[in-house]
This record gives sequence, structure tokens and C-alpha cells, in this order.
Amino acid sequence: MTFFQAHIQEMESVAGKLNTMSRLGKWVGIAGLGAYGFGAVSALIDLGKHAQQWGEALASGNHKALAATAMQLTGDGVLLGTNVWAVRHTSKIVQQVMITPSTLRALAWAEASLNLLSIAARANLVGLIGTALQLLGEGLYNYLHRDELQKWLEACVWGTGNLNRSLQDDWSALARAVQQPTCELIRDPKKTYLRFVLPGIRTRELDSRQLQLQVYQRQPGETTTNPRHPRLASTWHERSAAWAAMGQVASQEDEVLIFHLPIPEGLQNSEFRLALCIGYQLEAERDLIHRTCYMLQDLRIFTSHGYHSPLSGTFKLKAVDALPKTLSTGEPWLIQRDEMGRADV
Repeated sequence: MTFFQAHIQEMESVAGKLNTMSRLGKWVGIAGLGAYGFGAVSALIDLGKHAQQWGEALASGNHKALAATAMQLTGDGVLLGTNVWAVRHTSKIVQQVMITPSTLRALAWAEASLNLLSIAARANLVGLIGTALQLLGEGLYNYLHRDELQKWLEACVWGTGNLNRSLQDDWSALARAVQQPTCELIRDPKKTYLRFVLPGIRTRELDSRQLQLQVYQRQPGETTTNPRHPRLASTWHERSAAWAAMGQVASQEDEVLIFHLPIPEGLQNSEFRLALCIGYQLEAERDLIHRTCYMLQDLRIFTSHGYHSPLSGTFKLKAVDALPKTLSTGEPWLIQRDEMGRADV
């Protein structure tokens, strides 16, 4: 901008100054729209990421991390609002120039150049403030936030916040940090199933690592006796063996173990719930079982006016600390490789 202003001042002819201002206005207008649009999209993406971090900080009760993420969100909001404002005003000016007759368009660009430069200057100034808030919040969040492995290091026997856990609990906490199984609800045009990925086990180790499954299924029971609001009372039943029999291996021998639990179509309704826990030996030589629990409470089926509309896609289930205490504590079912089918992948 300073270069253009100096160049304009050195111009001796009016035509030269007009030509330079016209090119300046055109460049700032067109390039500015692209830059502001990209900035708005980038700020929107950051807003979604930082909103998720804010929710995690709120759930964990980490007030310092919550304040840091709030600062990030403030910076995101400033950047998003500034870029949207700049796009709106710049697009109006550009639109007015473009509807000008072609013979007068160069003059229109020259006339609009000062307004376009003013918008760019203000957007950059406010954008610097938003960026500073973002960076400051990001730095504080990274300093205050601890991932699962850092938490384990602080709480283990060598850490500064030793919790005096037993060997079983300490190893299970380490497994949660470095090799936590994942569970996803997947619905495609062919079927609906749960997909488990166990990063601590190879497929060929399935039998030697004592893979265990414990499943409780909620089923409708008898109709309640309330005459005003008759409905089916739901109860939980242990169904580990039945669900283990439906298991299907979906990985190769030397790959991380992946197996599926298909959900029969007849069970897919609003009353369907699953509480399940999967466990395995951390090492073949040690009798230490690492267990991870999940609650499936939503099959992503929308109901409207009696019509059911299943939502296709992949939905991640978040692990819970333990199954509800109201469930009976039965023995988990030991899964054998020869009892499992092969998934069609």
C-alpha cells in the first residue's frame, strides 16, 4: 500500500495517477474478497475445533483450560465477524463497480480504491487483535491441558501425583492412554453394526489374549398398570453369549484386531439399548485384564408421523468408566476365534 501511494505521488500526469489507482482498487477488491472469504472459512473451522475443546474442558472440570478455550473462542469470533463484515462491504463496492459501463469502469475502480483500502486496513487491524487472542488462548491451553499419557505419568508410582494404585489399575490406566479400543456404530445400505478396533491385539493373538465380551440388552417388558399412561416397561438382560456368537472378524492375521457385531434389523427401534464391556489380557504372560465399557443409547433413527428414517454414516461411541451399577455383575463371555464368522469387507 505504501509503495502504491509513493508511486501515485510521483506520477506527473492525471492519467497515470488514475491508471495506478484503478489497478490498486481492482487488485484490493478482487484479492480482498478471496482473502476475506478464506479467513472466514478458516475462523469457522477453528471455532468448531475450539468449541469441542471447550466442551471437553467443561466436562473435565478444568477451569483454567476452560478460560483458555474461551479466549480462543473469542478470537475465533472476532476473526469470523471481521472477515464476514469485510466480505459484505467489499462485495457491495465490487458489485457497484461491475455494473458500471465498461468505458467508465476504470474510473469507478479508481474512485472505489480508497474505500476498499479503508476496509482492508480496518479488517487487518481488528484481525490482528483476534489472532493475538487465538494464539494466547492456544498457548495457555497447550500449557494447561494434559493428554491421557501425561495424566498417567503424573498419577503413576513415579509421578508427582502418585495415586497409589494397584498394579492392575495402573496397567489398565496405561492401556487406556496408549491402546484404548475404539467403538463405532456404522450404518451402510447393507447392514448396521458395531465396529471395534483393538490396537493392543493382533488378529492371530485373539485366543491367546483371552478376549472377553460382556453385553446387557434393554428389552421391553410387561405393560405398566397405569391406565392413564400405559407403556411397556423396559428391563435389562444379560446377553453376552448371544452377541458374542454374532461376532465377525474383519482384519487380517498380522493386522490390529478389528471385529464387528451386526445389529439385527428386527432390534432396531427406539427402545433398543446396549451396555457392553470388552476386555483382553494386556500381555499373554500376565493375568491383567484391561476392560473398556460403552453405552449404545441411540441408533440414529429419526421417527416422524409413524415413519422411521435410519441415518447412514459412522458414529463414534465414547467410552464410559463403568457399566451402570443397576446391572447384575455376571461373568464375561470368553470369545474363541473358531466361534466367530468372517466379516464381508
